[in-house]
Order: sequence, then structure tokens, then C-alpha cells
Amino acid sequence: AMQDPSALDSILDAVLHKGRALPLWVRLRLASRSRELSSARISWGGRGFARGGPEVALGLIRVAGSLGPGAGEACGGWLVEQLSDPNPDVRREAAAALAVIAWPGGIRPLVERLDQERGRVLDGLLDALVVLTSQDPGGSAASWRAWLEAEGAPYVAGERELSVGDARARRRASSGGTSAGTYFGIEQRGAGILYVFDNSLSMQAKLKQPAAAGGPTTGGGPTTRWDACRRELRRALRGLTPDKRFNLVSFANKARCFAPAVLPATDANVERAIAWVDGLELEFQTNVFDALELAFQLAGRGVTDRYYETSVETMFFLSDGAPTIPKLGAGGIVRDDSERILAAVARWNALGRVRVHAVALGLQKRSKDRNKKGQLWPYVFLSKLAAQNGGELVLQR
Repeated sequence: AMQDPSALDSILDAVLHKGRALPLWVRLRLASRSRELSSARISWGGRGFARGGPEVALGLIRVAGSLGPGAGEACGGWLVEQLSDPNPDVRREAAAALAVIAWPGGIRPLVERLDQERGRVLDGLLDALVVLTSQDPGGSAASWRAWLEAEGAPYVAGERELSVGDARARRRASSGGTSAGTYFGIEQRGAGILYVFDNSLSMQAKLKQPAAAGGPTTGGGPTTRWDACRRELRRALRGLTPDKRFNLVSFANKARCFAPAVLPATDANVERAIAWVDGLELEFQTNVFDALELAFQLAGRGVTDRYYETSVETMFFLSDGAPTIPKLGAGGIVRDDSERILAAVARWNALGRVRVHAVALGLQKRSKDRNKKGQLWPYVFLSKLAAQNGGELVLQR
């Protein structure tokens, strides 16, 4: 049906009107499919999208963002309207979409909205402005208005290249440099942080080379993947500030959590967590599905219900191999379906409230996505996991 441009109407109708009884992840998936059609065919202003509610708006905002640079004329005005939506997730996602479509008309409305936002939404608007303009005059509405008055005219007029900025520098500055610490070079942002890591037998293999200066494996000789994992966890946990909350999930044949809920990053809790990690033994299997399922359960009801807050905002996922199912088959270890896992994560993180970063430990980049059996390479799976959930990917070899 997607080969027929006339299918666009039926897809959008399914999302907006006929699909309200469907699960949220199904509606978001339907909405995302429409990105394969030309943005010029989407009459964003005349469809009454607001009648579909916040779930529909979130799906369509992601469609708009996926259209990329050049889509501003088609959907930029509608995205600006969503900046005043009552739902904070809608406002935050609309800002993120404006950041990637390279539309000059989005700059001034984003600046004007800064005074009215707080917390995660304000953070999202500031990130969007930095990405859109490649500028960072500060974290207040006043500083951005001053920049707009003094230097913003060429940007608003479309005379400067847009949507090529990097919000990470702003995040580092707003979090006080390295005071919150990093995990394999990725900033530990968010009030709630969850570390999900592999403790399968393959983690006893040695890394091929030391990391660059300052990395977790710097030293006189090679170290095992498990040593590197534990060393970095110790460093990351001890770098957390007391206002952070955290938890840990290990996985091999089974997924286990350090605590039944996220805990404040007090000195006592951090040292107990480090002792728990040091006491783990390496086991068979790489049960990724159960580990991620447990992780999103720990993230709380707010992951799928917009009326609740999440307990976790940032998740770090580390693995050194392909996902397997938690049972031994007749032929030995049985590979799990990586795409099944990615689809499950899309359901569990349907509102996009948890940013998932991935660490590929000891893996190799591949020129093709799949092996001869049609399975995703482990590195490709981790890359897709991070990209699908707004995170970064680190390759540590």
C-alpha cells in the first residue's frame, strides 16, 4: 500500500480517527510509516490534528521530524502551534522536530517560549535552539533575545546554514562541566540514571587495545572486557552527584537488578552498588530482551503513561555480543531476534522519555547490516538501539 501515494490519507485517518482503540505503539508505528511519502502531500494545516489528542500529536510530530531539512514549509507552522500544547511531552517533541527540519521560522517562536517553560521542556527548547542555530548565548530567555536582536537576523532570514549545531556542549556547561561524571565518555545527564550491562562469559575476553588517554582501559597492558566494564562503572557511580538517582541491571542468562527501585546516589548506596557489581559472576547467554524489559519496568509507569513521571531519564546499555534467548537449544546457544527487541523497546519507550545510550564493547563495525543468515550484527543492533532512543553509541575495543 505504501507504493500508492493515495494510501497516505488512509494511513493518517487510521492514526487520527480509526486507530484510537489501538495500543499507542501501534499508532506511533502507523504514523512513522508515512515518512516514506513526500512531505509535500501532507496538508498539515487542514487536517485538524489536534482532535486526535496528545498520543496522535506525538506520532505526527515524529513524522514531521523524520522528514528532515526542507519540510518547514509543509509542517513548520503546525509544529510551532504544538509549542503551546497543554501536554509537556508534545511541546518538547515539537521543539526537537523544529531543530532538525532547518526551518528559519522556528527560531523566534522557540525563543519566545523560553520564559514559559521549566525543567525538561525548557532543557529541550534550549537544545533545539542550539542545534538549529549552532549558537549558545546562555540558558535564559533574556540571553537568547539579546542574541536574536544583535545577531539573529541572518538566521531568521534563512541566510545561514541551520540544524547543524550540537547540543552536547550546552549540556556539559549546564551540568557544571564534569561534576556529574561520564560513562564511557557519555555525559551522565538526567535525574534518574540506569546502567544495564552484560555479565556473560564472553566478557572475560581481552580488549584488543587500550583506550585513548583518559578512557577506562588506559594502562600498561590489555584488560578484559569485564574489568573495563567494572572499572568504568566504579568511576561513573562515584562521579554521580547526591541529587542523582540510580540503579543497575546485569544480564547473562538472567537479568538481575541491584535494587527494586532507583536509589539516591549517596556515598553509602554507591559503595553498596560497587560491591554488588564486584560480587557478580560471569554466566552463559546474553539475554538482552529480559534485561531491557526489566530496565523499562524500573523506569516506572511514566514511560508509557503521560500522566506520570519516569523514575529514569537516561539508560546506559552495554554489551559485547549478539542477543540470545535464555535457554539452550538443541544446537547450543540460540540467537534472539534483534529486530524483535528493537520493536519491543519502541513499545516500552513509546513516549520517548528515556534516552538510551549504547556501549559496544569489543565489537567490530560492519560494512553491511546483516550476516549471511539475515541477522543484524551486534554492533548494528546497538547502533539502532541508540539511534531509535535518542542516544549516543560508543565503540570500545
